[in-house]
Amino acid sequence: MIVLVGVVVNNGIVLVDYINRLRSEGLPRTTAVLQATNLRFRPIMMTAITTIGGMIPLALAGASSIGLSYTSFSLTLIGGMSTATILTLLVVPVFYTMFDDLKLASVNVIQRVTGRKKVGFSEPAVGAGLLRSRLEG
Repeated sequence: MIVLVGVVVNNGIVLVDYINRLRSEGLPRTTAVLQATNLRFRPIMMTAITTIGGMIPLALAGASSIGLSYTSFSLTLIGGMSTATILTLLVVPVFYTMFDDLKLASVNVIQRVTGRKKVGFSEPAVGAGLLRSRLEG
């Protein structure tokens, strides 16, 4: 089970890290989420398929061939890995967007209380590089 949790957490970290990297390069949030999910789909699926493929012989082997039956362990790992991979690719981007909106909402509440300018929920209009050139020029 520790293997399953480790692989799933790693897949989620890889996806969120790539989304953050794309956003720091100036891509809007929606584009960054879609592009990161598209580009990280193959590595995440390869990790899941190799883990599942490694468990298939253990699931098919009986107790007579290795002395103990690890069938229930391997079937649990196969099912958990399949479910977690689908959830990683579908739920992580949704929660990333929800938490980003929550961050913007809390910043707006704080700024409204302190009387500062409100931050919008729309996609960033200016990329990081463009903003730097406007500030310098």
